[in-house]
Amino acid sequence: IDAAMRCFADIDPNKEMPLSWNHAFLVGIGYCYAMKGRTDEAYTVIEQLQQNKSGVVYPYIPISQIFIGLGEYESALDWVEIAVEAHDPGLFFLAVNPLFHPLEKYARMEKILQKTKLVLVNL
Repeated sequence: IDAAMRCFADIDPNKEMPLSWNHAFLVGIGYCYAMKGRTDEAYTVIEQLQQNKSGVVYPYIPISQIFIGLGEYESALDWVEIAVEAHDPGLFFLAVNPLFHPLEKYARMEKILQKTKLVLVNL
């Protein structure tokens, strides 16, 4: 987490970048804040992502990732469900990103996966 935060510190968030890169930056730094217990900053990033929508880039899975970092799994699942309804292309991360493993123990997650026809990949 500390190494990632040092890398993120080298990025100027005020510099214009494509929205998809902006989302990658925000979810990365938001997750780091969450894992370091810097909850106010993590919530600020969530608010930024909520405002950061367009027709081709979706903030829903990134928001759920930050909630996972905060340990707020029900909120993370809420955002995963929003992602399903929005047909968020980032849904494939549910199957391949180990970050989502804490959600596997929830029956709600199993229903989401069945609905999306995703199959988990255990690496």
